[in-house]
Formats: sequence, C-alpha cells, structure tokens
Amino acid sequence: MELRWLESVQLPFFHQSPVSGFLRTLLKLSGKKSEHIAIHTPESGETNYHQGDSYTFYIIHCGENLTLMQAVFLLFSQLPASAYQAQCKGLMQDNIELVAIRDALSGQLLAEPAAAGVIDWASLTEQIGMWRELSPYQVTLEFISPTRLLVSKTQTHTGHHIKSRLCKTNQQISAELLFSRIFDTVASVAQQLDAFDRRPTRTAPPAIEITEKQLFWADTFYQSADKFAKEMGGLLGLVSVALPPLTDDEWLILILGQYLGIGQNRRFGTGRYRLMTQDGETMMPALSRSRTLLQRVINYSSLEHSWQHEFHKLNDEQQALEQQRSDLPEMLQQVLHHDYWPAPLTPWLMQEQGRKERLILLAEFNDKVLHKTISLWLGASLDQLYSKTSYGYRKGYSRLSAKDRIINRIRAGYVYAVDADIRDFFPSVEQSRVLNRLSALYGADPLWTLVERFLSAPIRRQHLPAGYEDYERTGLDLGNSLSPVLANLMLDHLDAVMESLGYELIRYADDFLVLTKSRDKAQQALHMIEEILTAQGFALNHEKTRIRHFSEGIHFLGYLFVNDLVIEAKEVNTTQISAPAVGRQNQPSPPPLKTEKEAKQLFYQQIKGQTLCVVGEHCVLHLAKHRLVVNREDDVVADLPISQLDTVVLFGHHQITTQALTAAMGQGIHIYFCSHSGKYEGVASLHAGNPELYLQQVVYFKNQTTQLRFVKSLVTAKLRSQKEVLRRRDLSFDPIDKLLQQLTHAKAIDECLGIEGYAAKQYWGQLKLNLGEEWHFTHRQKRRAQDPVNSMLSYGYSLLYSHVDSLIRTVGLSPANGGYHQARGTHSALASDLMEPFRYIVDRSVFTLINTGQIKPADFYEKGGVCWLDKAARKKYTGYLMDQLQKPQFTDPDGEKRSVLDQIVQQNHNLLQAIIGEADEFYPWQPR
Repeated sequence: MELRWLESVQLPFFHQSPVSGFLRTLLKLSGKKSEHIAIHTPESGETNYHQGDSYTFYIIHCGENLTLMQAVFLLFSQLPASAYQAQCKGLMQDNIELVAIRDALSGQLLAEPAAAGVIDWASLTEQIGMWRELSPYQVTLEFISPTRLLVSKTQTHTGHHIKSRLCKTNQQISAELLFSRIFDTVASVAQQLDAFDRRPTRTAPPAIEITEKQLFWADTFYQSADKFAKEMGGLLGLVSVALPPLTDDEWLILILGQYLGIGQNRRFGTGRYRLMTQDGETMMPALSRSRTLLQRVINYSSLEHSWQHEFHKLNDEQQALEQQRSDLPEMLQQVLHHDYWPAPLTPWLMQEQGRKERLILLAEFNDKVLHKTISLWLGASLDQLYSKTSYGYRKGYSRLSAKDRIINRIRAGYVYAVDADIRDFFPSVEQSRVLNRLSALYGADPLWTLVERFLSAPIRRQHLPAGYEDYERTGLDLGNSLSPVLANLMLDHLDAVMESLGYELIRYADDFLVLTKSRDKAQQALHMIEEILTAQGFALNHEKTRIRHFSEGIHFLGYLFVNDLVIEAKEVNTTQISAPAVGRQNQPSPPPLKTEKEAKQLFYQQIKGQTLCVVGEHCVLHLAKHRLVVNREDDVVADLPISQLDTVVLFGHHQITTQALTAAMGQGIHIYFCSHSGKYEGVASLHAGNPELYLQQVVYFKNQTTQLRFVKSLVTAKLRSQKEVLRRRDLSFDPIDKLLQQLTHAKAIDECLGIEGYAAKQYWGQLKLNLGEEWHFTHRQKRRAQDPVNSMLSYGYSLLYSHVDSLIRTVGLSPANGGYHQARGTHSALASDLMEPFRYIVDRSVFTLINTGQIKPADFYEKGGVCWLDKAARKKYTGYLMDQLQKPQFTDPDGEKRSVLDQIVQQNHNLLQAIIGEADEFYPWQPR
C-alpha cells in the first residue's frame, strides 16, 4: 500500500498499532475477520513525516475469499474521504491519500485483488524443497517486529515474579516454546479459515536445538479506545537453531509463520520474523520502505547541519585545513551510490591526571560529519524506545535530572543501591550485535552497511603510541559521536527488563545504579543484572561493583550522595543543600520587553554591599581604624568603612597587607585577584562556593520561560547598543529598529539567534562604510582574523570577556552555566552571555582609534595566515580599551558617575537577584 501524507505527522517508533488501528476502523474489522489479514510496517523507526512524504506498508491476506480485500481496494481508493466517513481518529485518518497498490511479489501495479500474487500449496512446496537444499541443518529466525510470546507458566528470575507472562529475556526462550508458538498461530489461522473441522492438535515439536540467541526487549505503547496507554512491547533480534531432519509439515509451519506473525496481538503486526540461511539469505519477498533510510537520513541539508556543528569545534588552524561546504555534494553522491569509505583512524593517547590513560581513535573531518548526521537522526528515533530511567546522551535528560530522581527515590525509602560497573563496556560491545539490533529494529538497509564501515574502519598503525603496537580495535570507539547512541541502544534491554521486575534503575550511558529498599533485594537485583548482561555479551567488573547504603556515601555522575543530601563530588563540606527540581515547567509566555527608558531605570537595582574595583597603576591596600584605605604612592585613592564592603577586586599587581586581608575575610569580604587584562587568578575567602546557588542557577536556565526572557533581554540590549553606535556615526539603523520589533514576538531561542545574526550582518555592513579600502574589512570574522579590524575586535572582545568572567565570580555565580551560549571545556558560557551588552565598547574603541589615526594599517603584520597587531600598537590599543572600561563615563539616577566595570558589577547583581527570586526579571545594561 503506497500512500502519501497530506499533512505532517509524528508516529511512534513502531507503526504496527496506528496502522492496524486505522485498518480496523476503516474496514470495520472485528472478531473472525481480523484473523484473515496480517500487516507489515517496514517504515517503523521513522517517526517524523512531512506533507507530501510517501509511506508504505503491506497487507498479507489469508484465504480464498477476497471480499475483505475488495473492500480494502475500494476504501483506500476513496481516501481521504473514506477515512473521514469511517470516523478514523488516530494518527492515520483523513490525512493520507492512496498513491498506488502493488503486488508485493512482483512489484506490479494492481487494479483488483484477484490479480495479486499468491503463495499457494505449490509455491510452499517449492520453498520447502529450497530450504532443504540450501540450509537443511541450521536456520536463523530474525524477529523484525516486537514479538510477544507467552511462557508456558509463570516465570521467575532469582526469586522475582515477572509482571506479565510474556517472555522478556533470552533465558525464557526455548526451542520447544518457539516451535509451539509458531504451530499455535498456524493452527489458529487454519481454524479461523475453516480449513479444519476442529483446531489441529499440537504434536511433540522436533528436536530443535538453539545455538545462539541475540534477543532484546523493546518497549512500546499504544493508546487504546478507552484513552489509556497499553504496552505493546516485544522481543526482537536473532535466534539460530540447529535442525534435525524435518518433515514437510514441520518445514511448512516454520515457513508459514513468517507471513502470519506469531504470538500475542499478532493482528497488530507483531511477531513477524523471517527465516535466514547460514549466509543470511532469505526467501521472503523484500517488503521494503518507500525510500531507504540512507536516502531519508543523509541529504544535503542534514550534512550541512552536521558540517557546521563539527567545523565550529575546530581550532583556527584546523579550520584552515579542512574541507569547505562545496565538497558536500560530492560526498553525498558517494554515500547515496554506496561508494563512500571512511579514512583510516588516527590513534591518540589521552592521559589525564588521576585517570587511566585511554587510546582514542580520531576520525577524519568528513567522517565526523557523517557520524554526526547519522547519530543525530538515530538518537532522536531511538529516543522513543528508551526507558525514562536512561539519562545519558538524550535530549531533555541530563546528569542533573538523574540526580533529582535519585533524591526522590531515596526519600521514598530506596536507601540501598547496587553500584554496578560493566567491565570495559565500550570495547566489549560486539559490532555484529549492534548491526543485528539495528537491522531488527529498522529492517535491512544500506545505512547499516555504512555504519558497519565506520565501526570497522582501519587504523593508522604507524601512529600507535609505544606499548600499543599490538592493539586490536574492538567495540565502539571513544570520541565517535555514534558511540553514545549505540551504547544506549545496547543497554536499553537492561533498562526494560529491570523495570519489568519492579526495580528502580538510574542509568547514564554505561554507569548505573539500581535502588532498592533492602539489602536482600539489592543482592537479588545484582544476580539479575549479571544474568541479563551476560546474555548480551557483557561482564560485570566485580572489583568495582558493590552494594551500599546511601548513608555510607555513594559517588555517581560526579555527585556525592549522602542519604538525601547531594553535593558535587569535588566539594568537601557538609552544608545541607535544598535541591529544587530541574524539570521544565509550563509557564505563561514572557511579558513584552521594556522600553529603553524603563530598562535603564530598572537596571539600577540596590546592591546590599559595595564592590570595590582597584585598577590602574600599583596600589597598596591597608587597614586604618576599621577602614580599608587604598594608596597610590602618596595619594589616597579610596577610604571606605570595611563594614560597608562586600567584595574587593584587584585588577593588576596591587598589594594588600596581611592585616587588611585577614580583617576583610573576617568580615566575610571576598578578595578577588585578577591580571591587568582582567583574567581571573584566584580568591581569598572564608566561604568559597555556594552549592545551593549553583542549583538555583541551573534551575533558572533550565526553565524555558526564564531562559527565553534572559536571552531576549540580552539580544535586545546588544541590538540597542549597536543602534547607538550607528546613530553616533550618522549611519542607518532602521533595520536594527525593525529587528528589535521582531524580537518582541520571538517565542524560541533559535528565533533570537536568527535575529541577532541578521542584525550583526546589517551592523557590520554599515560600519564598513566608515572604513577605507586599505583596511580590507568586508565582514566580521570570529576566528583567524584576516584583516586589521577583525584582529582588533577579537583581541578587544577577549579582554572584555576576561573582565566579565572575573566579575561574575564576585557574586557567586557559576561562569560555566549560562543561558545563551554553550559551555565547552573551561569556557565561561555565562561570561559570553553577559558581555553581549558591552561589546559595543570594544567596537566603538576600535573605530575611534582607526578614524582618529591612532592605529594605522602599517601597525599590523601577517603570520601563519592571520593578521596580528604589532607590540607597540597593541600596547596603545590595550591602554585605550582599559581606560574605556575603567573611567567613570555613565551617570546613574542619583547623579553618580559609573565606569563600565561598575555597570558589569551591577548587571551581575541584577542576574543574581533574578536567579534567587528577589527580582521578577533580569535587567541587563543598555547605553541609553
């Protein structure tokens, strides 16, 4: 059945339930008639369809009476009207239309069901003969849709009662049970078709022996007519069996089972398998998708997105060497013609203090682009299968949410934990199991051939470090973006089975805890874990696996849990922390942005304690009668009561006496030390760090509403400052005004990004008009500056970033945890956020120095393809910019003059107030 979507739709991972529900409603199927057809949904796994996309599924009809199929032809030809008239209400309804009906055996178009190919007694007899010839002693059953097999009696595992009588593990599947369930299906259908007066009696099964089982449980649910979610999960994967000489009837049962589906709920399309020879050949018709996954997943748009992602991770030198986007079409054609082969991997030894060294295999840039393309699609698709107990490498799940779940369970009485460790998990993942699992879930596809090539790519052995000359590659590569996605896939079976046994499992990639209420229960869980992992080809590391009570303290995911208290593992204190939930909440849309006048008035919120910034030439700080005095040579620069101070920041090589330092610390004053250029160097304080504030900051930026408000306010402030720069230079700022209006209606961060990017293009396009051709400035270039203007801008922004980063710390905020920019390594995401309103200070300084002739093109030189400012000019530029940051030049509502550093401190305070709930909103700095 070839269909076309008339509107976009999102399907669940497995399509059997929506397709079978649509058929039953459209055809008004019930009771005996529903046994006459089976369905196959090869497009399971593809979840997002757009208007105009094609869709294919198959109907297998049993029996000679074609009345039902005639109704199928008629009603499908009348789509979408027939679906509307039948009151189809599910995901498939009057949102599809028929393209064509084809014979699955020949591929020919069909006008009537009588013209379809038939699998009759003659063809079955022929298949029996071919199986006897090709694979008489061994066959493999590949289950390609969830298979729900009842066990013969209630099963237990190490004393645990399973919630249902469905087989969920390899251990529950025996040859006798498998053959019996296939026989039961064939006998049941035969009885429904009135082929026998009474149901055939099950005879003793042949002496089949299972030689290998690679089965896994996949969870899925569907919404029943009463609107409740009902489980429709099942086993998928491979079972290989050694065969005795089989009779014709025994072969017939195995062959027929492929077409009918077996087990519970088979009329939903579950229980489908195909027989394969030892060489992987099958006689089943190729029931394929409308398009291969390779064609769906890898296209120019997805490659370009991944290219951007990988390219921006490179440093400047690497970017200069890597391919350009113009090479993507050729790469795409190679992939689509199945002619793409990965380059050899380069080994690199990762050595970190206090950690075991690891050999990382680095892929070439082109291969990384394809890795990312596949992993993004595969991760989003598989995410619908995964248990809520899996927190690693999933959108919307995180280490923080895993922590919150653990605290919740501890408070519910789950005070024991199996702290398990899988021995060498990533190297021990068998690549054949990964590929078999992908094939079982999605069907055979050239995409998996490409994945197999990546998993088995050769190594540049000449680059192997000493001691690794005999290294043999196994499992999943560390550092490959495919690896975490495939790791989750291989451990999802553990999640599903443990959940079915009633355990509380919390897993992040290969790190997991199983929480219980008693030590005995934990011991039983440990036995179950080992049984499941062993069947999947893994082994527990018994030296690192243990059962613990949370009162003893358990380290997990970088946290230390002590009962229901949790702190970062690096923290060494016992301060009780109130850990609010981190989950996103549905909240009203953000209020409209403030006008420039309102924003300026609201910016100057009261600060409880003063922040003293000491800048410029060398100063000495000393104590005099409970006052902190700052001297520069013979002059008194500042003289303040120590009780009024909250923070002191020293920019440059200033001195503070021991008496002043200890008195300040005794008053709870933090003394921060920074370089002359603003780089943070350290702090003297009795109380360093505030875990509770850190959690509040995380919550603030995790909340979609507050995060969007934060981003919109920053982008608004930045655009208004750009507008002011253009206004002062008599340049056009009309496009900026229009973008500010658009920004008020933005409902997502991506929209803000787009507006900011377009504004930057307009802004730099106007400023370019102020420059002569000798400056060679065409556009803003963030990395590897090719011209003097970009060189000055990048250097100036780095100085501004350092000052903002240092001053963020003075209010106790975590620099790494921002709301707009992404944290990476030691990068301060929050500093990148909070410097946005002040970037114009750098822009203004650069163009002033150029336009006044203080900096000339001759002050620059080229080295390594990068434009650099010479030493004398850099000193002049640095001095000018430091003066712009430090001199009082803005007037507050009280008439006091303030510097840029003062405004940065005020802005940091405003954000702190918003995070801790003492202010309704965050108000950033704006120049007017």
